[in-house]
Amino acid sequence: MSVNVKKIFGKGYVWLVLFFFYFPIVMVVIYSFNNTTSPNSAVWHGFSLRWYKTLFSNVQIGLAVRNSFAIAVITVMLSLVLGIPAAISMWERDSKINRFLENLSYLSILLPEIIYGIAFLTWFSFLKFPFGLYSVSIAHSTFCIPYTIIMVRARLSTVDKFTIEAARTLGASKIRAFCDILIPDIVPAIVSSALLSFVLSLDNVIITTFSSGADGTTLPLKIYSMLRLKPSPVINALCALMTLVTFLSVALRYLIDSKGEKK
Repeated sequence: MSVNVKKIFGKGYVWLVLFFFYFPIVMVVIYSFNNTTSPNSAVWHGFSLRWYKTLFSNVQIGLAVRNSFAIAVITVMLSLVLGIPAAISMWERDSKINRFLENLSYLSILLPEIIYGIAFLTWFSFLKFPFGLYSVSIAHSTFCIPYTIIMVRARLSTVDKFTIEAARTLGASKIRAFCDILIPDIVPAIVSSALLSFVLSLDNVIITTFSSGADGTTLPLKIYSMLRLKPSPVINALCALMTLVTFLSVALRYLIDSKGEKK
């Protein structure tokens, strides 16, 4: 009897935590269809798509969306190009320097984003680098590279190095062994890290605030400015779409991870 009580209590506690996590998000999605003029109205005035129509006709929001997706794509590309070789190098050579760099990657994740933001603001100002899309992309890439290194490095830990050596012994070049053996094994980690970098870049506010310029306004910054200046129910519709994109990206990442584990 006590075991059943523990199970019920445990499940109830988990559902309670999930409720507090996701109930506000669900309410934002529901009220994005509310036919009201106030974004803070808790009264249901009927179902309507008027705020989604207003959203898609807003030129400034469209520009912010394009900026966000452009920055996210550049961030993903830079994170993969710089992070994958670093992870492979750490895996191939088990030296003190590589172990130090791997631990440094974990430290980079633990640093508060406000430190990243101030550091990039100071560094770009010192270099007189123009603030805009490229400065935000560089800042986001630097923030996301450690995630790529850690995820790819974790996947590489399951790869047998003797398979690569056997391929080289049988006459395969280093590039051939890399492309035919190593890359297929780490594809799930590469795709997962790319999706994670995409989501982290798309949702980032703090680092973007310090590293963006007049032409580098992203969607989160646009939402923040709309909340401060003129709150509108359009924000609910915008947040609902961002939530959908984020959940689809995370779901795709876990789907790819689960297929990789089965293999």
